[in-house]
Amino acid sequence: MNEMNSTTGTVLNGSVSGMTCASCVRRVESALLEIEGVTVASVNLVTNSAIIEIEEVVEETEATLAAAINQIGYALDFPSGESKFSWLESVFRRQDKEIAVLRFRTVIGVLTAAPILLFMCSRFFFSFEIVDPSIRFFDLEATKFMSFVLASISISWIAAPIHTATLRSLKNRSADMNTLITLGITTAYIYSVVVLFMPFLQASIEISNQALYFDAVVLVVFFLWLGRFLEARARYNAGQMLRNLASTYPETANVIENDGSEFQIPAKAVRTGEIVIVRAGERVPVDGQIIEGETAANESMVTGESKPVLKKAGDLLIGGSQNINGTVKIKATTVGETSIYSNIAQLVERAQASKAPIQELADRLASIFVPAVLCLAVFTFFGWWLFGPSNGFTYAIINSVTVLVVACPCALGLATPAAIAMSIGQAAKSGILISNAGVFENLTKTKKLLFDKTGTITDGTPRVAAIFTSADSTLSEEELIFMVASAERGSNHPHAIAMFDLARDRDIELVWPLTFRAWPGNGITAELSRDDEEYKVVIGNSALLLSQDISVSGLNDIFETSVADGLTPVFLAVNGCAVGIFGLEDPVRVDAKSVIQGLRQFSVVPMMVSGDIAVVTDLVAKKVGIDMAFSEISPAEKYQIVTAEQDTQTGLVAMIGDGINDAPALAQADVGISMMNSSDLTQSSAGVNFLRSDLSGLLYLLKLSHATIRVMRQNLGWAFIYNLLLLPVAMGAGYVLTQLFFGDVEVPKSLSIIFSENWFLNPAAAGAAMAFSSLSVILNSLRLGQLRVDS
Repeated sequence: MNEMNSTTGTVLNGSVSGMTCASCVRRVESALLEIEGVTVASVNLVTNSAIIEIEEVVEETEATLAAAINQIGYALDFPSGESKFSWLESVFRRQDKEIAVLRFRTVIGVLTAAPILLFMCSRFFFSFEIVDPSIRFFDLEATKFMSFVLASISISWIAAPIHTATLRSLKNRSADMNTLITLGITTAYIYSVVVLFMPFLQASIEISNQALYFDAVVLVVFFLWLGRFLEARARYNAGQMLRNLASTYPETANVIENDGSEFQIPAKAVRTGEIVIVRAGERVPVDGQIIEGETAANESMVTGESKPVLKKAGDLLIGGSQNINGTVKIKATTVGETSIYSNIAQLVERAQASKAPIQELADRLASIFVPAVLCLAVFTFFGWWLFGPSNGFTYAIINSVTVLVVACPCALGLATPAAIAMSIGQAAKSGILISNAGVFENLTKTKKLLFDKTGTITDGTPRVAAIFTSADSTLSEEELIFMVASAERGSNHPHAIAMFDLARDRDIELVWPLTFRAWPGNGITAELSRDDEEYKVVIGNSALLLSQDISVSGLNDIFETSVADGLTPVFLAVNGCAVGIFGLEDPVRVDAKSVIQGLRQFSVVPMMVSGDIAVVTDLVAKKVGIDMAFSEISPAEKYQIVTAEQDTQTGLVAMIGDGINDAPALAQADVGISMMNSSDLTQSSAGVNFLRSDLSGLLYLLKLSHATIRVMRQNLGWAFIYNLLLLPVAMGAGYVLTQLFFGDVEVPKSLSIIFSENWFLNPAAAGAAMAFSSLSVILNSLRLGQLRVDS
């Protein structure tokens, strides 16, 4: 079962098959929400995925949900014990099968449509018949008889799935796009059959026009399948990120047993703690820590950076990354559903299925679209029949058919999901994981961006540049290093890592602390034991020492010296006495200044919040061009600053910082962006997670957000305008306007393939327009793939 906990229940991820338009999405969501305990149901037409939040999950939950969806004619599948990637591969196989079926029906559609197009083009543009009118079959002109046969094949076999979906909808007392198509082509077909084979009925039902619409039936079906095939291919491209993740993850692993023997087993069978050997050129099968050897690894599928990363003993290798040039042994740390690759796949899949706020308008319109079109078709039919000219019944038939065919709810349904799926996939390729589609819209409204200093504006890899010892201290420099590095062994803070590196370089043997307590934003306290002596150690800023009743007055001179050099001072007290200061330097990221300057093109004001002292914070802010900086503040105070900035109501507030230590502030911000290691992904509360090692992705994210919202608005605008303009034309507006202003004007040959006689929209042209409307939305969304992170 692929599930995760939320604040209100459990979230299940599933795959829905059989959907074709926005009405299908609405029906599936409605069916899910009718099930007791389901609080949220979000279904995505582009990715065919469903996110279901349910209060309580029991053994029968998945079967109950699947049965409810099956009852309305669709299929809902869950992982059911499979690994994340195995399940994704099964979903992709179903999608590939769907594309193959669509391709086959499209090819058959081409074979039936090609003769019809030849007949039409020769008649409209060259005024001659390809087939001699004197040739007859069953006392019918050969061209008409062939059109009848081709239309019969189209409506009975090629369009069979459409009719099946229509019957399914009617059985559930609803209607969708398939209903419109079935009604349209069936009406045109029956009308044409009556005209061709039953002339004795024409007088009784007032048919005086001998025009046949078999060509319209064939071409509408062809354009429908062609459009759906091209849409499916485009959706395939939009989901390429997940496909790449699934396809590149290795299926087997070479495990080293206790006796030194090597066995190849399925990667999903590896257990935490087992030793796996990875040779040059192989992909890493599980997340693991290197215990022997060194190599360079390509982690571009995770970080978006193709430059190889040097890995040595003690470093983490990410499952799915490429081992380039060395043989290493790793100890498996996370496997299966908890692996980094699996977490990334789940985040991308969940984000692509989420909905942007702008989608709410499209959903509301889509919910009433099909009933409204059916009403328009009925109105058109009776309007022309009762109030039209002498051929009113014929006009009523053809115009109502055209209304049914030209309407396109798919464009509405695809307008925002297509753009979202493409943008989230592109961002993930660049090492930027977005957890919710609403991030894009919020970023376009962001006016203030708060930066944490350490690890965000700076590299986050501080080193000890100087050690200052108190004049009253009897401890040597090596003893100070021992105290601070041993105490910090319980911490994962960047400052702690700098102390470990220093102790390792000096070959100082460390001990584990007896007790350890972290004081967020201030430092740590710990107890150590060495040579039967115990030490109470306090490490952090001056405020922490003062809170422990430890005087720092004896360190004033060396404190001034360290900050004058631009170093971050870390105070050390042992057994109640301040004994020294470690001066740390953390280089500013090389791209920090240019990125912060680039924010101004988006009218975003950069600000800095840091727990470091004012002198150091102000120095860093000046280097990168930030005018407003807050220093010596705790994580709780960062939260308060974010809230205060939001209260000014001058625009939305975003924050970028440590995904764990800054979690409260990131969660409070309108957009939280974390700069963190991929192994900490599951602990992040941010809406955006940067797995990149640089800040350039920030400008890319802003550009992508503005482009995504722009494309979504274009898609929605096109969908609205398309239906707004073509529905009146389909109802016969062309005839009415020409009669009012120009009288009986003949349709030019150049337009005869679009307009039939009397300026009525040709049903075949309406079918082509309907297919193009959906496809144009997808193609417009694919343009987002052209955006790249600046070098």
